[in-house]
Amino acid sequence: MHISYKAEATAPSGMQLIGNLAKVISRARIKDGLQPVADGTLGIPSTPVIPSALTDIKKYIAELEANPAPIQYTHWQGTPEIREALAELFAEDYKIPCTAEHMLLTAGNTSGMNAVYKVLEGPYIATVPYYPLYSDLAKEYGKDFEPLINILKTGLTANGVRNAFESLSKKQKCSITDVKGTLIINLPGNPVGTLPSKEELSKIADVLRQSPGINLVFDDVYSDVMLGKTVDGKAPEFTHLLTLAPDLADRSVVLRTFSKNGLGGERIGILVAPHEIIEPLKTAHYNLVLHAPLLGQIAAVPTYRALVQDPDTRQAISDYYAPKVAYMRGALKECGTDALGEAFTHGYIVVGDLHEMIGTPLSKEAVALLTKICKAQPEFTGQLMSTTIKSDFHIALQLLADTKNPVGVTPLSEFGTKPEDGFVRISCSADTAALKRIGEGIQSAIEKARALNNYKSTGT
Repeated sequence: MHISYKAEATAPSGMQLIGNLAKVISRARIKDGLQPVADGTLGIPSTPVIPSALTDIKKYIAELEANPAPIQYTHWQGTPEIREALAELFAEDYKIPCTAEHMLLTAGNTSGMNAVYKVLEGPYIATVPYYPLYSDLAKEYGKDFEPLINILKTGLTANGVRNAFESLSKKQKCSITDVKGTLIINLPGNPVGTLPSKEELSKIADVLRQSPGINLVFDDVYSDVMLGKTVDGKAPEFTHLLTLAPDLADRSVVLRTFSKNGLGGERIGILVAPHEIIEPLKTAHYNLVLHAPLLGQIAAVPTYRALVQDPDTRQAISDYYAPKVAYMRGALKECGTDALGEAFTHGYIVVGDLHEMIGTPLSKEAVALLTKICKAQPEFTGQLMSTTIKSDFHIALQLLADTKNPVGVTPLSEFGTKPEDGFVRISCSADTAALKRIGEGIQSAIEKARALNNYKSTGT
């Protein structure tokens, strides 16, 4: 049987190529008796499973063993009693009303965001850098994508949002009060841990009130990864914009995931929206995945309860990530390559400004790996093959090749920056030894690049 289809030769993304690189590195690591790399773009983004969630999963499995039965389909919106419990926790967490009918259990934020793009009108307004799923889904669903708010140096600000709306109003030939679109807000941000102060959030809310035609989508992936301690010795709590401005909830969609709380492989999250938005979202999500995984649903309630009601759980998350982030940012600061200001203090992602490596030779190990990648994808050899570092992809390639490391090092151009700017995103979720290899690898590479660049300019 011959199946006809139209195939378009498009350049692979940096994340896809780093994923391919991970497979090559995995084979080398296995040969050396080391653990393989799960995915070069993901790292290990999760703390251990919360004990109460593990207890509920074990209880369900024990019941299946005692009374063998199939694992049944659940309600397509999510098991009703689970949704009711999660809705109560959401209301307690965000300090805004929520009912089970306004909630949809998702297969992680990715399936929820797919449903959003199927339902809400564009253009989709985002920050720069932005999570690449946002632009990918815009292409998938034929929506305009406008990355108009640069947060790399200043974070998310009211002025940044206002300037984006003014730019959009010129394109739409209307006043800022009549501008239309969907704004994606991701706090603390991915790939940078930007989190505005309460005062700045209130100013942002004032700007949003001036443009009632803008839908709001909150992608709250890292809202539980609050690092450090307050004066009373507890992890800082995340104050949501909707908590400060509940009047905006009637045009808002909130996405939360429990992937960063031990349940990454279960793909479980929640989506909350007002009635007129949640109804079409239910249908869109049903057509995507039918319903969220049952074991993930079972684990979601104790996980969310611990996050909302147990300060020790939040502190444990902070304690898990904070030293890793502190080490990596310290390593970057030592060689003057930390791209983030002091406002970027939450989440487990850091960004290195490694533009000094541009124009320097790729290592033999990196060239060998790049040759293998291009051999597997020969149509892109002309674009990618090089013995010199030309982009942030080559920088990430060199770091991963030289350290054979499971840490997720990704070119920041995948998040909307320019490849020649030389930024890389580093996931600080692996063990300290792995992070140390990357940190030392960056310091060594920068030292060599500076020596070479100095020689080129001075001859000494």
